[in-house]
Parts: sequence; structure tokens; C-alpha cells
Amino acid sequence: MPYHVVRRGEHLERIAHRVGATPDAIWNAKQNERLRELRGDGHILAPGDLLFIPRRKAPAARDLTVGAPNHFTVNVPRTRVELTLVDGDEPIANEPFRVLEVPSASGQTDGDGKLSIDLPVALRRVRLHLEQRDVVLPLVVGGLDPLHEVTGVQMRLLHLNHYHGPVDGRLSAATQTGLKHFQRACGLVPSGVPDAATLDALREAYGA
Repeated sequence: MPYHVVRRGEHLERIAHRVGATPDAIWNAKQNERLRELRGDGHILAPGDLLFIPRRKAPAARDLTVGAPNHFTVNVPRTRVELTLVDGDEPIANEPFRVLEVPSASGQTDGDGKLSIDLPVALRRVRLHLEQRDVVLPLVVGGLDPLHEVTGVQMRLLHLNHYHGPVDGRLSAATQTGLKHFQRACGLVPSGVPDAATLDALREAYGA
């Protein structure tokens, strides 16, 4: 498998885990130089991106005992997910939470509504339970598209409550309206065009 076509919801750590390589070995391969220049961040890839997978050495053989149990310990890698939760313009501060699929992933948001959780790298969909509010938020780990893709713009505008249409990759009238709403909120010219200044502001507002 010298090349891998990225599918929606995949990110570098998940791909590396599946093929048995390290994220750095894949991302820093010479054949991925163009993709590094295009994306900048291997954690946010777009469906259809072509990722070179270097050949790796075959794992060493394991000695087994015949006629008796054999025990192995497997370390499942985890990936860190960071979120900022807001309700309107107010952060959801000091809110107890837990991930329903991973009981150990629990805690409390800080004063700015931020939280950080470590999840098994192969896990794609989880539910975040906000315990005081009794609200369950479905999350897709690695589901965010790159900022320079129209789908990535739509996702960020949707999460920031400036857009309420489909994530379809079209710079539609609804998408342009969402962009204008965001641009006005940031003091930018409401052109409805995802220009460099707008993308910078969107990255700053969203955090990625």
C-alpha cells in the first residue's frame, strides 16, 4: 500500500495506527512534501488527499508456548481532542462531562469552557455528556475538513453558529450569507468571499 486515499473522518494518527507506522514516519516522507505544503497539518486532511505510506519492517516473530496460555500486552495509542464549549456568547464553564464510550474520559471544563480528552485512536464517533445540563453532544473525531476547503469553511461557520445549511462543498448563497454574518461579527468587509483575511479570522475564532 504505497499510497492511501484519505476518506472522510480520517486523520494522520488513525491512518498510522491502522498501517502499523508512526505518524511522523508517514508525514515526513519525501513523497508527502506537496501534501505537507498544501495542508500544513496532518491532523486535518481532506477526503481524496493522497498520502504516501512508507514501507515498514515486518514485526519480529513472537515465541509461543505449546499447550499453555500465551499472554500479550497491547498498548492502544490515544489521540488528544480539545474543545471549547459555548452557549451563545458565554463559555460553558466548570461543566462536569464524560464521554459515554470511554468512561475514563471525564472531567470538568475550565473557566473558558475548554476541555481536553484522550481517546483511543481508532474511535471515530463518541458522545459527550454534559452532566449538569444533561445534554449529549455527538462528536466525530477527525471529522473537520481543512480550512481552505469550502466544506471546512462551512463546518467552522456551522459550529460557530453563523451558518445553518448543509456541508456540501458549494459556495452557495446560504454559505455566502454565513460568511457575511461572520465577517460583520469580525469587523471585516462583508463580501461573502472566503478571502485570506476571512480565513485567518475563521482559524482564530475556531482554533483550527
